[in-house]
Amino acid sequence: MQSTFAELEYSSKKSKTWREKFLERMDRLIPWQELEDRIRPHYLKARRGRRPHPLSLTLRVHCVQLFCNASDPGMEDMLCKRTARKSGRRRRRCGRRRSIRSSM
Repeated sequence: MQSTFAELEYSSKKSKTWREKFLERMDRLIPWQELEDRIRPHYLKARRGRRPHPLSLTLRVHCVQLFCNASDPGMEDMLCKRTARKSGRRRRRCGRRRSIRSSM
């Protein structure tokens, strides 16, 4: 598969951003496998309907949300910006539309 311009540019940069340093430090400090092993018996199982997100992803997103003191809409915005920036696309509105109640 051919690399995109954004991936080539990203791979050639020398310094790490605050976010990259933060995520690397979080990976070093938190015993992810132990946490996943404890949570897995109680985590949603794929039955009918939409499959649940992978446990490792859900756990990491939840921890970042706690450490950055971000609300659910704030975390969604962070993830959307990160995904759009990494893929080289302009930022689109991702996820569901916010209800009137969440914008109050």
